[in-house]
Order: sequence, then structure tokens, then C-alpha cells
Amino acid sequence: MTTRNKIAVSAARKVVYDKFQAQVHTLEAKLATLKARAETAKADAELKAIAKVAVAIRTLDGKVAGLKAAAKKSAASTGGR
Repeated sequence: MTTRNKIAVSAARKVVYDKFQAQVHTLEAKLATLKARAETAKADAELKAIAKVAVAIRTLDGKVAGLKAAAKKSAASTGGR
């Protein structure tokens, strides 16, 4: 193989290597983006779950307050028996 051919092969290998490196960097960036989206989706799901629990707590607090009021009313009407 001549020196000119060796240089051409070396340059071609470098081009292929650089192309693969660029593809690896692109895939790493896409992976980072997907991870960020997954974390965002997870956080959104957690916030929705927290909101549901908060609504359930408020609903139960309202029911407990209603029951306490009914018990006081009942106790007052029966004379505390």
C-alpha cells in the first residue's frame, strides 16, 4: 500500500470514527431528554396523586364535621343521654 493510500484509509477511518462519535453524542442527548421527560411525567403524576389525597382529606373533614354537628344536635335534643 502506498503512502497516499495509507493516508486516504487513515482519513476515511477518522471520518467514520467521527461519524460514530457524533451519533453516540446524539443518542446520549436523546436519552437525557427522555429521562427528563420521564422525571417530569413522574412529578406530574405525584402532584396529581397528592391533589387527589388533599381533596379526599377535605371531603372526609367535611363529613366528620357534619357527623360531629349531628351528634351535638342529637345530644342537645335528647338532653345528653
